[in-house]
Amino acid sequence: MTVAVEMVSDLLPSVAALNQLGLWMAAPRQVFCDARRFAAFARDCGTELVCPEFDLWRAQHGVLLAEIERQRLALVRAHRERWPLPYSAEGADGRPAKVIHAAEMLELKHLCVALRQCGESRDSPLRRRLQALRDLRNALSHLEPASAADLALLETPLAG
Repeated sequence: MTVAVEMVSDLLPSVAALNQLGLWMAAPRQVFCDARRFAAFARDCGTELVCPEFDLWRAQHGVLLAEIERQRLALVRAHRERWPLPYSAEGADGRPAKVIHAAEMLELKHLCVALRQCGESRDSPLRRRLQALRDLRNALSHLEPASAADLALLETPLAG
């Protein structure tokens, strides 16, 4: 294990990040979204965190982005017929920025826009789920930690 970590360490944020990720993975559920409890759990495991809020976010980021992506791909594949392909993604200025030919390459934003454009109700479970995944991904990308409600969403089975 040590050799493998050393071989890829320049590809990783740090070995410490892996240790904190392992700490989060071993933590009881009640510390998953609470920096104070996460720090106390780390101390009990013999690790002192310098910035518990950041370390908790980093561990969440490492785990939850992968889960968001897994769920995005599962929804894309389960509802393949719903995505208009080729899809013209608009840039910030409203002009076409790129054309997407494979459903798997549609970003969460594209999926939400496509459903809105085809008249899918805001109350549609598919549209709500994709928007929630997008909101959580965006929050994590801006250093906002996930909440217990976010984790509950990710644990809720996907509608086929």
